[in-house]
Amino acid sequence: MLLPVDRPGRSVKVTITMEEHLLQRLNTAAERQGYTRSGFIADAVRRKLAG
Repeated sequence: MLLPVDRPGRSVKVTITMEEHLLQRLNTAAERQGYTRSGFIADAVRRKLAG
């Protein structure tokens, strides 16, 4: 059986827009969990895409 693999690729810069209070919550949660903002968002996207 073959399983999909999410191999790390080249990081690229992106610009997103979100509500200010959501950004504040994101920054707080990322810091509390030892992530950078980018790392936190990337992890959240991976989890969401996994189902």
